[in-house]
Amino acid sequence: MRSSSKLTLVFCISILAVIFLFNPHYIELSALENWFFFKGLVWYKEFPAEHFPLGRLVLLPTQLLSNWSFRLDPFVALLSGILCLILIYRFGKKHLASYGTIVSLLFFTIFFWYFATGILFFHEIFIGLLLLASIYILFNMYSEQEISPKKLLTLGILFSATELSGQIATLSIIAIAISSLYLIKIKSRNPKKFFRSITIVLLGVVIPFFPFLVYFAANNALVDFFYWNILYYLTYAQDASKNLLILPYKIILTFYLPLAALVIFTPAKRNRNFKNISLLLISLSTIPGVVFSIFHFHHFNYALPILALTGGMVFTKKSSNKILTNVLRAALLLTLLWILVNKILPWHLSRIIYPSLKIYNVETVPGDNTHETIEWLRRNTSPDSRIMVVGTPIVYFASDRLPASRPAKGIPYTWTPIESVKREMTSMPPDYWVVDRRFLNRVAINNSREDIQQFVDEELARCFSKVIQYNNWEIWQKLCE
Repeated sequence: MRSSSKLTLVFCISILAVIFLFNPHYIELSALENWFFFKGLVWYKEFPAEHFPLGRLVLLPTQLLSNWSFRLDPFVALLSGILCLILIYRFGKKHLASYGTIVSLLFFTIFFWYFATGILFFHEIFIGLLLLASIYILFNMYSEQEISPKKLLTLGILFSATELSGQIATLSIIAIAISSLYLIKIKSRNPKKFFRSITIVLLGVVIPFFPFLVYFAANNALVDFFYWNILYYLTYAQDASKNLLILPYKIILTFYLPLAALVIFTPAKRNRNFKNISLLLISLSTIPGVVFSIFHFHHFNYALPILALTGGMVFTKKSSNKILTNVLRAALLLTLLWILVNKILPWHLSRIIYPSLKIYNVETVPGDNTHETIEWLRRNTSPDSRIMVVGTPIVYFASDRLPASRPAKGIPYTWTPIESVKREMTSMPPDYWVVDRRFLNRVAINNSREDIQQFVDEELARCFSKVIQYNNWEIWQKLCE
């Protein structure tokens, strides 16, 4: 059976690669935060960002290598997916039955690109890989008689690096940390050894954070770093509650079937062990980030490796009630097959293209309204002109023009609180406003942010004159000082 799990690994890697080749490639537009940083703007202080920075910075080497074509960015997603599959396989060899390893690999493969909503990299993919590595080390420590300092240090570094990649990981990091603390406690022969082990973990946590704290302190941006990564999330919490009635519950319930089955299996005496309870706790910790945040399909990607392991554990643990065990396992497999045939496979087939590395949401073509807007800015404004775009932030990058002030994205979440945003924009007005009217109307109607539309219109009428329009795009030049 071990040969079967190895063949499954090769099959799953091949599937990820084939979909990668024959589906269109995109980038998450927040990847442009790296370009702002590269151009000398200070993170959070001079351009908008809503997540910890490591999940973006991991792409910086590929962006520099590709000379900012972004064509290598999706390869980071593919590499992350392959590394997850390899780690799941290695985890399975030690901690799962052969059938369990096969189920884990297939579960991950079925959902990976579908949750990413295309061939692109999201920081949640990277978070999922780091969380998987943490669980792998945790379970290996459980299997050893004595925990090595090297593993403790690595675990602390992974905790810190995962958090620095995105706040969505916070509860899962806490869950793994609780399991780690319990494990260190039961394996420490005396208090001195326990505190020594905890100190090593904490040292690991400090290592990744230190250079970021130095950067923000040197740029007088520690307050901005704290606000946009912690206090700002109260806004997310308020908005998320509005979406609970319209979530795709068929996908959500299918995704969490492994957790439901493990909940049923775990109370049995033979299943009440460290591995089951830890994985149960870690899987439960993903629910708020997936379901109760502002919903996006790519949020699933951070939890996907965890639920894949949980699915494998369901096919590993034994139960005294064989009928219930077989019913739960059959339900999981049949539901996965149904989702694959009716949802995921048709979605991928509808998007098949001839192999191309083109980035579809970056590369514009002559005749396109956005392309013409960008070209006008390049021809008619100086390189040091500051602009403010209400629309796709690609305009900044493609025109090689920087934003005038921090609230540079048109998305409504970066315009909160509105009174503070107004003060920032009016104190440092742009040389040009670049407004996509269709985008601004969607913000007003779909997000109920008429206040944003009203402010933009008032500001344009106060001090700007329209110089050119390309269908939905308008460019307004500053008249007053």
